[in-house]
Amino acid sequence: MFLSGLLGLFGCGGSKEKVHVRIQNNSGQEITQFWLGTGSGSGGSRSRSYGQIAAGSVTGYKALEPSFAAYGKFNFIAADGRKYLGSTFPTEEIGRRELSPGYYTFAVTTVGDTAVLRIISDPPPR
Repeated sequence: MFLSGLLGLFGCGGSKEKVHVRIQNNSGQEITQFWLGTGSGSGGSRSRSYGQIAAGSVTGYKALEPSFAAYGKFNFIAADGRKYLGSTFPTEEIGRRELSPGYYTFAVTTVGDTAVLRIISDPPPR
């Protein structure tokens, strides 16, 4: 029983479950660069680049640490040169909510000067 408790605590091979996130571009225009995570943009310390995303396209999944810092903020540059910044959760929910390990699509669109992100829980790929 002690051994199974240790395996449950540390997992096999020491790896933690991840949050797998892909980006869906619903903005109506190409995104020339997309970053997810704190310190976002141009190689911030905890940001992940998803690169260029054509209008209507969806990226592949990227495995992230299951902590808010890995996916809590986003920013991107649209083809028209506009820069958009945002948080994946409304301000009043920050610190109260985190994603469980699993697969998610972050659907991004713009309304005027504001980026809007909707989180969709996906089934694991087969």
